[in-house]
Amino acid sequence: MQTVGTHSGNVKTMASFDEAVNLVKQLDHAVEIPLFYKLPDHLVQDGKPYEVQLGNGKIKLVEPGYHAAPHNKGVLNLATGTLAAVTGKEYSVLQHGDALGVSLNVINGLGTKALYAVENDRNVARLEVMFPEITIHDDSADGIALGVRLSNSYDKTTGFNGEFYGFRQVCANGMYSRKLLGEINISARHVGDNFQSLTELVTNFVKRVLDSPKVVEDMIAQAISQKLEFTDNEQVYNTIWDITRNIKQTEKIVERIPLKTDRWTVFNAFTHYASHADVTHKTRDDLSLKAEKILMTTITPAQKKVVAAQVA
Repeated sequence: MQTVGTHSGNVKTMASFDEAVNLVKQLDHAVEIPLFYKLPDHLVQDGKPYEVQLGNGKIKLVEPGYHAAPHNKGVLNLATGTLAAVTGKEYSVLQHGDALGVSLNVINGLGTKALYAVENDRNVARLEVMFPEITIHDDSADGIALGVRLSNSYDKTTGFNGEFYGFRQVCANGMYSRKLLGEINISARHVGDNFQSLTELVTNFVKRVLDSPKVVEDMIAQAISQKLEFTDNEQVYNTIWDITRNIKQTEKIVERIPLKTDRWTVFNAFTHYASHADVTHKTRDDLSLKAEKILMTTITPAQKKVVAAQVA
């Protein structure tokens, strides 16, 4: 494995294909289970427990007075032994190992050199793929390595998703974008037998991302061309606070923004904090969405005062 930087306070290690395959095999597994509700005691007519078949092949004894929920079922994470979600009857579990395993095989089959990082967040799993020989050029000497990120969940926080991913190896900044490349993404719900369509979905998505460096470079050039000049540090703080609405995040991000700057530098200040700070996956994703808006729209320096601002 190759260490290339930090991610959420931890060393970020990029794996080879074989290493990534082994990591994906170790991801949590989930099953669908029936759910039951308890009737009031005066409505219970049969005092004997009865058996039900669980999705993992085991039998569960159900106490008297409990009845199956007619329109819902549960998703049980077998690795943690906890209920990941309550779903409708139409929901279908897509295993982390299937979703990311298919993705690995598709990307490996395309023949483009790739490095992989697998994140196990129990009910959410992510596969980050970096193509180190495909560079997006900006105003730096090293540029940004093109990549994709694929994710799957058992808790309904996401379906099976694919999005653009970029990684600057020198400073270890990661960037994600769901909208930067327009319709070039994956957003598949867990409904029915969607396993059969995964290969086609991932193949089409990755091929289109591999053809996209020029589109990203043009957007970066526009961000670099929008020059920003703040009157003082207070205005920098107010402008960033308008975006984050979070004091701690604002205080850290403004440390990397000079008074005379451009929109691309502001974007990189956000991605630097998201990549290096000890934050949760959800916070990192939220920061990436805010950074994405900075890259895709213009910035106007704030004029109003922020009561919470603590500016040196």
